[in-house]
Amino acid sequence: MLLSKLFGIYPAETINSESPIARGFGAGGLLKMPQSRHTGIVLDEDHLPNGLTIDVSSPKTGPIILSATDRHSTYITGHPEYSEETLALEYYRDLYEQMPIRLPQNYFIDQDSGTVDYSWKASSIQIYDNWTKIIANQKVGLSI
Repeated sequence: MLLSKLFGIYPAETINSESPIARGFGAGGLLKMPQSRHTGIVLDEDHLPNGLTIDVSSPKTGPIILSATDRHSTYITGHPEYSEETLALEYYRDLYEQMPIRLPQNYFIDQDSGTVDYSWKASSIQIYDNWTKIIANQKVGLSI
């Protein structure tokens, strides 16, 4: 459990350029991912289970995307499926229910007007595009 909810949009700082799921991204924050969780991800990066690799990560979030190619598995710890207003709805819901909540980081351009920086949209589209290409290539037996 985290002391406070990991909540907002977080840029990746480390991207495995050899990973098919990370194609099209470079390091330096080009991949952004919504996060909304109360738990951390504890992994000993030097002793990962056989075949598991960390493809994308950030010091603030930990692993963002992991894969196990031999198992045809991809694990995403964030929420690329979130629409523009999802975190705002969650934030205002938690405020209304008087739950402990902070503003989502890197999300609102202007909280008073509710204006959101939809900065993760391109990342989400690229991740899903890469993912469908991986699946399609596996179906026809192409290496990726």
